[in-house]
Amino acid sequence: MTPVMKSVFIFLASIFSGITVVCSAQPAFGTNSIDSTTIQFSNPSVGFQADLEGLLQWPLNEGRHPLVVFIHGSGKGTRYEYSDMFSNFLQKGYAVFSYDKRGVNKSGGTYNGVGPKNSPMMIPLLASDVYEALETLRKRPEIDSSAIVLVGASQAGWIIPVIASMSKSVSHYMIMYGPTVTVGEEIYYSRFAEQRESSIEDAERFMAGYTGIKGFDPIPYIMQVNQKGLWIFGGEDHSIPTAKSMQILDSLNKISSKPYTIKLYPQAGHGLKNMETGLFEDYVSLMMEWLGKNIKKKAF
Repeated sequence: MTPVMKSVFIFLASIFSGITVVCSAQPAFGTNSIDSTTIQFSNPSVGFQADLEGLLQWPLNEGRHPLVVFIHGSGKGTRYEYSDMFSNFLQKGYAVFSYDKRGVNKSGGTYNGVGPKNSPMMIPLLASDVYEALETLRKRPEIDSSAIVLVGASQAGWIIPVIASMSKSVSHYMIMYGPTVTVGEEIYYSRFAEQRESSIEDAERFMAGYTGIKGFDPIPYIMQVNQKGLWIFGGEDHSIPTAKSMQILDSLNKISSKPYTIKLYPQAGHGLKNMETGLFEDYVSLMMEWLGKNIKKKAF
């Protein structure tokens, strides 16, 4: 672990959070069956302190609910980045939490993109933001703290394993088209593949010869994760190297029998839209089915 990474994680030795909960006057989706609450939480990491804000929604029926926490991809993501998926989980009895990325919308701190040089600091920092949110959410009366699921896409493939290795509150995770190669390798791959001047196979081959700064490497964190996971990939992804990412997961699974499932949609691109039909693959149903098999019924 680099000195910068160590500074990001120092706060774990003496965690403290300034947390405020503000009730929203308007239920989500215009229905009385859903309630929502604004959650304000703080990340006290030395040198990177930030007050952040997110939205918690849950079905209005008795009992505690399993919680789905949405993790951002790259870019200036807000609490509404995954809004098209919220109702799928709420209708099945899950609570959902989404937040504004640091430096975006109502969250404080400074927004920074992620590149090879700053990624060993930025990926753990973004993970620590979510860690602080989980410390708040798991204590709420609406939440079943034994069933907290992380869900995210793309860049979240780097962030989620860090969170899962940090927090015992995480029970499961699902990652859509997330890379398992280093940040430098992924950027190098996409430089060729996204321009469409090289085939995906050629871009994968070029990436293998990359000698530049590699930056954040998710493998040590994936090795630490013991929670059940679902990885979903598209075979026509021009942003992340699917073949290499799946190969890494297969290799790690052979070494330590990791409890994750891998699903490939061969004709899908980044975003899981089928490149031949123009329609999105039915990955949400896959996720719901996978959760139904892995989340204990008592959680509902």
